[in-house]
Amino acid sequence: MTKIRPFPYSRVCVFGAARSGVGAMHLLRHHNIEVTLVDERPAMEFRSLIRRLRRSYVTAHFGPIKEDVLRGCQAIVLSPGIPLTHPLVQQAMDRDLPIISEVELASYFACAPIVAITGTNG
Repeated sequence: MTKIRPFPYSRVCVFGAARSGVGAMHLLRHHNIEVTLVDERPAMEFRSLIRRLRRSYVTAHFGPIKEDVLRGCQAIVLSPGIPLTHPLVQQAMDRDLPIISEVELASYFACAPIVAITGTNG
């Protein structure tokens, strides 16, 4: 079975470097999409991840978010728990960058129908 629709972006910012953000990063890199990984936590919390990133050709920004972090990005994948009111998300909205949830990201690469259960405890 082939993909339902092609992923339209070649350079994506993944905001949030916890488990789900790193998973999104790996999915994108597996499909040769350039990734900028961003997290506000200090780099020393990501020593192990940073060593792995060197081999995966991912640009990473940890700590205070710089104004130009979205330069060149065509979309932003937002990890759960990051509010739409966050300044980086607002900056993405001001630039008319598409904001993609992880579920939406996965839908581009799924080769089978998707069934979703939503709600507070979904």
